[in-house]
Amino acid sequence: MALSRSHLVGIVATVVILLAVGNMVRTCKPVENDIDVENIGGPGGIAAKHIHEFLGPDKRVALILFDDSAASIYGKDQYVLEEQLKRYKYKTVGRKEISAGPLFSDPQSAYTGTLPMADYLQFASGHGGADAIISLVGPPMIPAEGVPEPPGVPLIIANPIGQPATLELLDSGFVAMAVLPPLENEEKDESKIMGPDPADPFAVDYRVYTPESME
Repeated sequence: MALSRSHLVGIVATVVILLAVGNMVRTCKPVENDIDVENIGGPGGIAAKHIHEFLGPDKRVALILFDDSAASIYGKDQYVLEEQLKRYKYKTVGRKEISAGPLFSDPQSAYTGTLPMADYLQFASGHGGADAIISLVGPPMIPAEGVPEPPGVPLIIANPIGQPATLELLDSGFVAMAVLPPLENEEKDESKIMGPDPADPFAVDYRVYTPESME
């Protein structure tokens, strides 16, 4: 039986969609064979190295990550960071995944972050036994009433999303450490460059900031 033009168009459209979904699945689920975890740069590998230097070995951490809605952008960095932390004998005692939808619908979120402060505080209160909470989604959003008292668990930010808010939270002591691009007014100091090797092309893009370094 001959297929009508509309049926052919429908079949072609279905094939295109299936191919696109297949590509998304491969992107959302990176496997170790696809990524050289030991030698990769970028915020994931660099952040893991400096978190280990900051906290020390054999720590218990809780993670806040983007869900698969941001896999094509942050999936690899998140995967690499988790794999590197395992190599440092870190144990993940909790994880929270949030949607990256606001990043695509609200440009302001690039400055404020996407994680509601109330959600963060609730997550932190349930993981008081962790040595740190590591956020790969940027900072909690600062409410109109200002920065609240920090919970007892140190917060580490490992994503430049919401950098203005991260800097304010660092300045107040709410954030214990952040992995960020160099500040615009900061002179290039090779001694502060992050990364396993100053020759690493990714190394010049990220540095460690603490409340003390903001003084």
